[in-house]
Amino acid sequence: FLENANVLFLHLRKVPLFDITIPSKLVSYFIYSKPILCGVGGESADIVLESNSGICFEPENVYDLKQKIFILKNLSDSERIEMGKSGRSVYDRLFSFEIGTKKIINEVQKLAN
Repeated sequence: FLENANVLFLHLRKVPLFDITIPSKLVSYFIYSKPILCGVGGESADIVLESNSGICFEPENVYDLKQKIFILKNLSDSERIEMGKSGRSVYDRLFSFEIGTKKIINEVQKLAN
């Protein structure tokens, strides 16, 4: 289902806790190399915006969501493809299984020393 989508949608309520967490769904979405329409604030929005892997809207703001849908709709296919590739790059650099495993090994080695 996700592989066939043109854009992946992520929305969480406007709650301060969500500003300091990265939803696992966002990390999963990066794997699919699709642009993300992100309605989450804080760190998640920062990652999406800084990596140019999607477009963010203010959580719980239907008018902002509508504007951002039109922006995405008006992007060229190549611009959306590039957004998707950027998201995949974020996954490969920060969240992949290999990266996670290396981080755990490094922490265990620190504790062992």
